Amino acid sequence: MATTLTTRPLSTQPLTELLFQAGLLAGLGPRADLLASTAGLINAPEKASITGRQKSCISAGNSLILSLRAPGSRCLRIAQQIEDTQRWIHTHYSPSPALNNRPERWLTEFFLAKPPVSNAASPNGLSSSTIPSDTGPNSYAPWAKALSFARTLNAETRAQQYHKKLGCRSHLLSFSQRLDSNPGGWITWRLNKHYSPAAALADCEASWAWPVAAQHFQTLLGRSISKYCRPWSLAVNISDSQPRFRLGTTVWARQPESTEKHRRLADTVEQMGGDSRFSEALYKLIAAPHPAGITSRIGRAAEIEFYDGQAVSMEFFLCVAT
Repeated sequence: MATTLTTRPLSTQPLTELLFQAGLLAGLGPRADLLASTAGLINAPEKASITGRQKSCISAGNSLILSLRAPGSRCLRIAQQIEDTQRWIHTHYSPSPALNNRPERWLTEFFLAKPPVSNAASPNGLSSSTIPSDTGPNSYAPWAKALSFARTLNAETRAQQYHKKLGCRSHLLSFSQRLDSNPGGWITWRLNKHYSPAAALADCEASWAWPVAAQHFQTLLGRSISKYCRPWSLAVNISDSQPRFRLGTTVWARQPESTEKHRRLADTVEQMGGDSRFSEALYKLIAAPHPAGITSRIGRAAEIEFYDGQAVSMEFFLCVAT
């Protein structure tokens, strides 16, 4: 079923210009101008509407995020909030002609606030007693939505299995679905403060992954990272028959902006087989409009993906002030 999205153009010229320049950096050529003119794709909420809105530790109340992924060549990866909701649309523009210039699109829904307690049946006809516990009765509504989403991918059993492993010591953070003809989906749990990422990976029979993740996060942060740092999230690809995980953290957002911060990003991207020059240029592009002594954070979150016994990629999320 096609998903209808309410769209609005970006409300400020600087953001349109930023997307145009980012498109040029990504090698989109003439398509960069088209992207900027239709830009925004989804929205840029008015400042007045941001007041009182739920803020995630990634977006910090802003509505535009660019990301970098390694390994691989340059690609413009945009995430924008859909009006004042907790839903985001992700669009990935690749310069590769092999992809017929069609962007890859994903829709992510976050659960940032606890829904009200309810003993009523879910829209899918399930009572709360049939739904695995998340962090208590307040988590019933998000899990019902995630389970309904899993059914569309014929992955209900797999989702249930992972929720049984993770749900008792974490809460549901989000689910993501691919919007093109290739089905795909992820469910993400945010780990409780006493639930270490090493333990969560071990519960998913991937205990080997934590030392690998710690090594790459150490390169990004410039220091060793404890498994007890927080917050952490663990995402599972429920549409893949083979275990595929993404371990994420926003510890990066605690580091002040500096030359060293984006140089460490470039080093990590290179270590993962990505385009380090593009990553540094994109970071500087986002930072350019900010005055000296900026206190807000651009580099906010990072995720490392594991598949078939190895780390296969990392993604880094850069917040654009809107």
